[in-house]
Amino acid sequence: MFEACERDSIRALAALHALVPAGTAPALLLSGSGPKWLAHAARVATRLCDAVPSLVVALQVERPALDTYLRAAESQARALVREGLLELQAPSPEQVNRKLEALGVSATGALSGSLARLVAEGVPDEVLSHYAQAAREQETATRGPEAADRARSSAERFLRQLLDSLPDTQGLFENNERAGFRINNRPVEVDFLSRQLRVAIEIDGYYHFQDATAYRRDRRKDLALQQHGYLVLRFLANDVVARLEQIRDTIREVISQRSDAASGSARHMEETDGGE
Repeated sequence: MFEACERDSIRALAALHALVPAGTAPALLLSGSGPKWLAHAARVATRLCDAVPSLVVALQVERPALDTYLRAAESQARALVREGLLELQAPSPEQVNRKLEALGVSATGALSGSLARLVAEGVPDEVLSHYAQAAREQETATRGPEAADRARSSAERFLRQLLDSLPDTQGLFENNERAGFRINNRPVEVDFLSRQLRVAIEIDGYYHFQDATAYRRDRRKDLALQQHGYLVLRFLANDVVARLEQIRDTIREVISQRSDAASGSARHMEETDGGE
């Protein structure tokens, strides 16, 4: 079943590519992590290139996963990966520190590591600036509720820019979007909402923990979203800076799972309709 679906997708892409004027088709970048992902992506890329020779396909993966993949038995996909290898150097600690200083952020270990990974992934400077703003206000969050609340808004701005810059989350989320239903006759608004995949992301700032009433209100909101088919993710505003990789990877994992579930449901409906 999976092989058949993959072949159908490749045939569909080949047909779509044929409609694009020569020389104007965009390149296809597949980005992921781990040797298992690379093995699958390389196989798919090889089939794509066989089906559409003029299509430009690139794979992006970290060096350890690449080394593990290339140590396995030789194949057409591995040969193509080895021949087309282009190694991109991650920024040095000195470069990262200079970037941090230019953005006005203290070069602490945690922030340097997060920023280094963002720079290595090619995140635009505008996104880095929002990260720096959130990081600066994160440093002042211990001064009181007002500072912490400002950090929350900066964290949301940064996360919005980051989600819009990542290929696997680009265009999926609306910021401060109404979910389309009400609680106590008030419309429910979500920090980041994906109607397509039914995912809701909430960024909790200081005020979320001021009293029991706020806590109960958030729980009612979570339950209502779940009853409407949404998977709810809640993150601390402070963690958007301090635990950036963990939050990013969690969102990516959920997006992948929901996308797979949606594809499986669509295939089931097609098969059901075809059997009637």
